[in-house]
Amino acid sequence: MSESRDTRLRVAIADDEPLGRERVRIFLEALARSGEPLDIVAECDGGRAAVEAVEAHRPDLLFLDIQMPDLDGFGVVDVLARRGLLPQIVFVTAHDEHAVRAFECHALDFLLKPVSRERFGKAVARARETVATRREGDLHARLLAWVAAERPPAAPGVPGAGRRWRERIEVKGSQRWDYVPVSEILWMRAGGNYIEIFCSGRSHIVRETMQGMEGSLDPALFLRIGRSTIVNLSAVRAIRPQGKGAPLAELVDGATVPVQRNFDELQDRLQFARSRN
Repeated sequence: MSESRDTRLRVAIADDEPLGRERVRIFLEALARSGEPLDIVAECDGGRAAVEAVEAHRPDLLFLDIQMPDLDGFGVVDVLARRGLLPQIVFVTAHDEHAVRAFECHALDFLLKPVSRERFGKAVARARETVATRREGDLHARLLAWVAAERPPAAPGVPGAGRRWRERIEVKGSQRWDYVPVSEILWMRAGGNYIEIFCSGRSHIVRETMQGMEGSLDPALFLRIGRSTIVNLSAVRAIRPQGKGAPLAELVDGATVPVQRNFDELQDRLQFARSRN
């Protein structure tokens, strides 16, 4: 029985050197012969061609050289990220001085030429696990959206009637979906289409936009204080001025979060809460 398209890893290669592309292709073909479900959907001899190939084929994984004459690997990542088309990235280069910047770009892996077959196989296995988790998260998010769409609308003329704020957030555990009560969340930080949720002593990653998350939380309990941050108001211990910089919200666990928006509202809400205690 053949693998369904949803379980196959779609891979693209971008390297301006023919020998570089060939080595990656040979390794991928060997993995495919050994039973690894993958398809090579594009081979590109430059950065601009890589951008076009990702737009056309939407690969799950891109093996990407860094030094290319028309658009380097970091330029490719930047363009794809701005267009919302970024696949998993494995940089393949002969120059180890790029390693730090590569991981700052959230690359999945960084391979130094000449790459060994074993090291290459580990990168593909890691990519498969990451892509599978993302696909499972996407499916779960679509299911939740469908359930939400099936709920009856609020009664007309009654503000907020039928509105239910989120009471828990689904997070993926090692073998199952777990649920985190929103009352345990101290703050959260967004990055792309993912949000990192910080609780006391632990954190979780969920696939969701900041706008969607903000709209699902009770505004009496949570406040967005930055483009990519939301805090639980009960977790804010103090606000610390920083001279010319953004003030910092100090949380009960010792974390500090810049207050880049809604500063006056944050102050008012904290003062009101203290006045009632």
